[in-house]
Amino acid sequence: MHFDDLLKARVIERVEVPPEQIADLLAVARRDLRTAERTLSVDLDWAFAIAYSRDSGKDGT
Repeated sequence: MHFDDLLKARVIERVEVPPEQIADLLAVARRDLRTAERTLSVDLDWAFAIAYSRDSGKDGT
């Protein structure tokens, strides 16, 4: 399904996100990936949990 079709079907909605919020979330993602990389040799399960965590942001995002 194309992006416009998803919008029309109300499967997704367009939102405005401030550039600062995007930058903050990318910084959190980079931090989590660095932490996951360091954890790989200690505990593979935790490394995956860190890398794929969606609740790492300061505001729970």
